[in-house]
Amino acid sequence: MHPRWVLVLIAGLLFVLASCTSNVKQSGSLEIKVQGISEASVEVTTAAGKVVFSGKVAGSKLLADLEPGTYNIDGGQVKGYQDPAVRSVDLSSGKKVEVILVYQQAPPPSATVARLEITAVRDALDMDLPFNRERNANKEVNLYASQTEEAVCVTVRATDATGAAVVNAPIVVNVAELFGDHVAIIRGCAKGQIGASGFRDGIYTGADGTAVFTLYATHGGSLNSGQDLLLLLGQPAKVVVAAENTDNTAILEEFKVFFYNISHLYFNRQATKQRVGSRFAEENILKPEDDRIDRNIPRENAFPIAAGLYTKQPQTAIRLPDPLLNFEFEVLEGADKVHFAACNNLVTPKLCRDPDGDAYLQPNANLGLKDMPISATVKVTLYVHYQYGDTVYRWPLKDFTVTKTWIGTYLTITKNVDHHVLTWAGPEHHLNVFPDGRPKNRLDYTLDAANDPAVAPGSVFTATYTITVTNAGTSPAYNVTMADALPAELGVITSTANPGGATYDSTNHVVTWNWQNTPDPRFDVLAPGESITATIQVYVRQKPGFCWDDTPALGNDLQRAQTYQIKPLVNVGRSQCGNTVDQGYGDPTGTRYDDPYRMIDGYFQQDVTSTWYTGAPLGKGGFQVKVDFNGAVNEKDVVIWAVRPRFVVTKTLVDRSIDGKDVGRTAYYDINIRNVPLDVGTQRYAFLRAAYPAEFDGSGRDNPYGRNVLLTDVMDVGLDFISSGPLTVTDDDPGGVSTDYASNWVPDKGITWNHILLMGGGDSGSTRIALRTNLPGVWYNCAFLDADNLNQPFVEFYPRGVDWAPSYEFRPWGASPLHDDILPNLRYGITSCVGLTVIEPTQPWIHLDSDSEFESDNPVNDPTDREFAVVNGEVFYYHWTVTNTSDPVNGADAKNVTLKIDLTGPAAFSNSIFDHRIFIAHDANNNGVIDPFEWAPHDIATSASANSVTFGPINLPAGYKLRFTSRTTATGVGNADAVATVTYTNPEDQAPLLPMQTSENTSIQP
Repeated sequence: MHPRWVLVLIAGLLFVLASCTSNVKQSGSLEIKVQGISEASVEVTTAAGKVVFSGKVAGSKLLADLEPGTYNIDGGQVKGYQDPAVRSVDLSSGKKVEVILVYQQAPPPSATVARLEITAVRDALDMDLPFNRERNANKEVNLYASQTEEAVCVTVRATDATGAAVVNAPIVVNVAELFGDHVAIIRGCAKGQIGASGFRDGIYTGADGTAVFTLYATHGGSLNSGQDLLLLLGQPAKVVVAAENTDNTAILEEFKVFFYNISHLYFNRQATKQRVGSRFAEENILKPEDDRIDRNIPRENAFPIAAGLYTKQPQTAIRLPDPLLNFEFEVLEGADKVHFAACNNLVTPKLCRDPDGDAYLQPNANLGLKDMPISATVKVTLYVHYQYGDTVYRWPLKDFTVTKTWIGTYLTITKNVDHHVLTWAGPEHHLNVFPDGRPKNRLDYTLDAANDPAVAPGSVFTATYTITVTNAGTSPAYNVTMADALPAELGVITSTANPGGATYDSTNHVVTWNWQNTPDPRFDVLAPGESITATIQVYVRQKPGFCWDDTPALGNDLQRAQTYQIKPLVNVGRSQCGNTVDQGYGDPTGTRYDDPYRMIDGYFQQDVTSTWYTGAPLGKGGFQVKVDFNGAVNEKDVVIWAVRPRFVVTKTLVDRSIDGKDVGRTAYYDINIRNVPLDVGTQRYAFLRAAYPAEFDGSGRDNPYGRNVLLTDVMDVGLDFISSGPLTVTDDDPGGVSTDYASNWVPDKGITWNHILLMGGGDSGSTRIALRTNLPGVWYNCAFLDADNLNQPFVEFYPRGVDWAPSYEFRPWGASPLHDDILPNLRYGITSCVGLTVIEPTQPWIHLDSDSEFESDNPVNDPTDREFAVVNGEVFYYHWTVTNTSDPVNGADAKNVTLKIDLTGPAAFSNSIFDHRIFIAHDANNNGVIDPFEWAPHDIATSASANSVTFGPINLPAGYKLRFTSRTTATGVGNADAVATVTYTNPEDQAPLLPMQTSENTSIQP
């Protein structure tokens, strides 16, 4: 062949080979060399245990086309030589790796072995296997228990006749089984993955005379019953260990192992992953009974401990109970806090035997959140047993330990109030009366349940409740809520709630701080030891000593409703009249409130509460719990006593040296008022003063307070006002000061003094007034005392031996006894009146009266002539009467009588003096009576303008009257006021006060 064709053929072949090579999987090669001996048995396995070569290697051996990966190379034992260690190499694609197995000649034993001892039989984690001494009189043999497919590491020690360690002694192990070869013997202690190369030889003692080998049971079978075989072939493997001496003797040692075809235990389906010593920990939220924190619900808190078990080959759940197995549950810690439930065989309170492998652990029923955390540790042990010969042997083969902790926390509530005595603040009960006689205040006797405008925050009529919730446990509390269901007798000022975000339920009268509404982050998570403090101000809604229940059962009887203490015909529950249930401190009949009246916030269960989620928040597994504040037990911290002021007013005529006074004389009256201390006249309140002195002595408060105290003085028609001093109110407490309240004249028969906004308990006031006697007769002067929170009978009386008796105060149904026309808003509280006899004077004395508005100037007036409704644009006449009240026979003329009338408002006088006339009348029959038809024209005005008219001066004889008439035109709509002032020359010995004055108010309609 031509050489060029040869080259072409070779090139084509190379191309074909190259093409083929590109489609062949890349591989590597392994070259094994043996040094120190001519040949040796070698085994090569993959990391997965697949044997890729097993055979003799003389000098070297090339293994080509091996897939990339990890390979283990194990040289076999050669008598007289020490095995090289197993080599592990990584083979890459297209690479060649060389491994050299070096054999060294084994040194001879250091001595002849005289004794061989099995010092340890342990599992792969170096834990001793359980054993029993075989009941055999001929020899001493240990019986061990283990499981298939788990390494059993055995340690033996060889010593000579002196007890010294024998080094390099060859050890031979043989396992005798009933059938087959199912237990592998491996040099060393295979604690990790076991390779495929395991040989029974090549075991030598080390420098300490010990040698280690591993037993590995690999096989299980089935019983005819169909149940998975637990015990390998029904018999133990007999393990014989020999130390071979150079003199062809051998020292033997023996033990037996029962191999069970079972895996490691499972705890509640969690693999333990080791034979013994596994530990588990679980936490659960303790669920208390209902919403209580002091007891748990055993069935809800039961903790299941299930020991699961499977065969290894094949992996099948073992049906329990099994005659070869049993379980023990032992409480190692916490036995005083827990107990077993549903145990098949409770040996002791701490030990439960259960062949099913199931047991329940429960906290003791007397425990609750206050005892958290509750922790208990239970050891679960699998016992295997077998009858070998005439003896049943029992081994604790496997175990795991569970620590169970019930967690949760509890809250405590403390509550207190800063003032234990509160004065009822009102409202007033003496209001005007409707035209049909019904009192306007029929429904005004109780303050609003919330935010009544009559009570200002922080005033002396409020007290502040402080509620503190503390996490007294050891874990966080989540989603905290605080609620205060207030007694019906207390009102609340919602704006004072702190922290903000509180809500008020007007239907149930409950204030609630909720984690969803309150921005304070502690309501979301309250750490152990942390507290939340909330405050709210309250006031007394109801009058102490008062009850009125206007239910249909009473028929809304207004006559009954007049009085302030009424017994309802039927009990109506928790009504305005209090509680029908006897609280142990009140009247169970539901009639009147006691005075003083005791209120305890939190007396009833569920009144003051806190809720939270223990263990976790809402929606994340938490359990809601509630705690209740016991107000009955903690009464001293939260009790509030409602009290009312008791007022006294007295009026005294200063000069009582004579029985009467002449007309024109001055009478002086002293008026004294007092807010009487509660324990005056009765010992009913003495305990309050003793218990809470700061509530009464002014150092803290000065209960009971009078609110908007008003003193009014009204004089009868025969008495005229001269002067009045201020009302001086003196604080009775040490260092107390006095305050003056100015008087105000109400023309022409009244005096008022400025309101006393607050009058403390025991405070008193006094003033003096001067009145002029101007008409003969018996005339009264009355002082009226009222207050927004006046609530006392007109007369209180206490029968002998009784410090409290029902008493009544009636509403005003008729007209005022004194001048209701000039003081229409006079409120009738308590009163004190003094009568005075006025004697006809011998000196002239003038009396001025306003007669009203009339259609004409005729002094002889028919009643129909009176203008009851003046209309805009209409002409009408003011009439005034001036009388010389001195004795018609023995009296004297009144000189220079002058009358001036001033007009303001939408009306105007005529500018002509002829439109303003004077008429005169006298006692024509000398019988003290002026004939009303004997009026005679006398004179006209001396001056006149649109807003002022003047008459006189004129001399007026004793017993005569003058009638003055003024023509007036209504010029608009509204109120016109005419004020008449009279003067005259009076004797020096008469009252010096001049002028006299009275007024007339005219309402002008459209």
